[in-house]
Amino acid sequence: MSDDGVTENKLEKEWGYICKSFPLTHNRGANLKQRPLNVVMKIRTPFAEHAEALKLVIHHGAPLVENLLRQSNIVHFARFVFLNNDTELGLFTTYDGDFETYVRFFAEAAGPVFDLIFEHIDHPLPSPVRNNPTAFVEHIRLYDVASTTGYFFSAAPMEVVDYD
Repeated sequence: MSDDGVTENKLEKEWGYICKSFPLTHNRGANLKQRPLNVVMKIRTPFAEHAEALKLVIHHGAPLVENLLRQSNIVHFARFVFLNNDTELGLFTTYDGDFETYVRFFAEAAGPVFDLIFEHIDHPLPSPVRNNPTAFVEHIRLYDVASTTGYFFSAAPMEVVDYD
C-alpha cells in the first residue's frame, strides 16, 4: 500500500489468459461516504467571558441545530467541545458526501446561530453568514484539522444512512 492509501496489484500471468494476480487499484478514500470534520477555532479574549457567551448560544441554539442536522440527512454525529482551558471551540462532525455542499447547507440554514457564535471567535466572518456562504465554507475549510495521517474509522464507511 502506498502512503496515500492506494493499494496496487501487478499483473502476474500463469499462462495464456490465466492470471495469478490482476492489476487493481483501490483508493479507499474515494469510496468513503462518511467523512470527518474537525474544526478548531480560537475564542476571543477575554476567554472566560466569550466562552460563557458561547455556552449560552450553543445551549439555546441546540434545538434549531439538531432539527437542521436531522433535516440534512447527511450528518451522523455532531458536537461542540471547548478545548485548551476554554480558549478554543471545536466543532466535530461525521457527515456523508461532499464537504462544500455540507458546509454551505449549514451556512444558509443555520446562519443566524453561526452569526452569534462567530461574535465570540477570534477571526469572525462577514455577517450575516447566510448571505456569505462562500466565506463560511472557506473559513471552515481553513480551520478544519485533518485527522492524523488521514486516519478515520467508521463502522459503516460506505453506507449513507437514511434517517427517514
